[in-house]
Amino acid sequence: MTPRAHLRSHILPALVLAASVSMGCGRSQMRPDPTRSGAATRDEGSAPATPPATSPAKYSESKPRQASTWGARDATQHRVVFADRSSQGYLLLLPPQTEPGPPSVPSRATLQGWVDETFAENANLDEVRLLRTLIGTDAEAPSAIAPLSAQQVDPSDAAAMRRRVKVSDLIGLHTALLETDKVASTSVLQDPILSRALSEEDRASLSARRYAVLLRADYRAREAFRGLRLLQTLVRIASQKLNALILDPDTLEVRDVVSFSEARLRSATASVASQVTVVPFQEGDGETRSVRMTTRGMRRFGAVDLELTGLPLDPYVLQHATDLLYGIALVLVKTAEVDTKGFALQVEDVLTVHWRDIQQAYEGTPRELHRCDGCPENLELHLVERPRLSSDPQDHVVAQVVAPRTTSDPVSYDHPAWVQRALVRMFGG
Repeated sequence: MTPRAHLRSHILPALVLAASVSMGCGRSQMRPDPTRSGAATRDEGSAPATPPATSPAKYSESKPRQASTWGARDATQHRVVFADRSSQGYLLLLPPQTEPGPPSVPSRATLQGWVDETFAENANLDEVRLLRTLIGTDAEAPSAIAPLSAQQVDPSDAAAMRRRVKVSDLIGLHTALLETDKVASTSVLQDPILSRALSEEDRASLSARRYAVLLRADYRAREAFRGLRLLQTLVRIASQKLNALILDPDTLEVRDVVSFSEARLRSATASVASQVTVVPFQEGDGETRSVRMTTRGMRRFGAVDLELTGLPLDPYVLQHATDLLYGIALVLVKTAEVDTKGFALQVEDVLTVHWRDIQQAYEGTPRELHRCDGCPENLELHLVERPRLSSDPQDHVVAQVVAPRTTSDPVSYDHPAWVQRALVRMFGG
């Protein structure tokens, strides 16, 4: 696919989706989310292809905004932290019922049996054993819910401290049967962009899939997010057995088992782009019209979602902004781990993202990046929490990408101009 064709198939539909969100439909219509555990909230798709280096990036279309207010925000908004535990759920949309009454939820024994059947020739592998353990552990049990920091240990007792930090990264699994219309609106299920991975037959069946099985895992950010990888393995197996389609409550994308398997997190890659989507939202009108780009899906990594504002309505610029957000996301994912004392880490005040981070974020995806000869290809930035918007994922923090505080705190800070310079520094003009 040529770069321009890829832009037409991804960026332009995304702009249509952004317009629908601003009118009160699409992503803003997700129901109250029962797929999340309460312990992992507050602390806590396809990207367009890069155009050839000769394609003009119309940065000059970005319009200046009002005086900066980032420096005036509460000090806590400048302290962005990772979660000490993460939670991710998937909704398995069951096929239309042929019998009256709601279907039953597969028992833990049934789920373990499906795993044994799938890995009959590899039953002794560590990750197969750990997946069976995850399935057999109730994420709602008090012992699973208690965070690491709640375990009172004398810091002078070295042996006790070692035992404390050896607590498994796998906290547990929660299952439930839900009515589909209680957790996802019709506009979400019928959105052609969100269901683009489905066949016409599967897309047509969505309105008749009245029930969904929730599979939600709680885990800590260790072992290359092993808990998330094991959950996605289980979802793949269960969706095959149940003939179910898979709804991601954070990104709102609906996939079949084939596309879900292709996009799953793999231990050998850092394919953040396959796990996180970037959504454009149009703001203002006339001379003040601009676009903000916001990620969806960082919750599964125990990290905040990211937002870049002050962008012109130009596909090439939005594509570069998408690439930059994926690079920043990778930087967060690489550092979003519980430290040796069992407490969540705080994001550094100044983050540095390199071109190689962007490249690594796309590993495992059919994506070609074009480098800029002579560009610095690195950028220093700061994250600051912004107030919640109706289009945000439920109970999850979104942090805006701005210049380091020495630049962005003064009221004279021109954010759109900094964004222009940042993109040119990374990708060229």
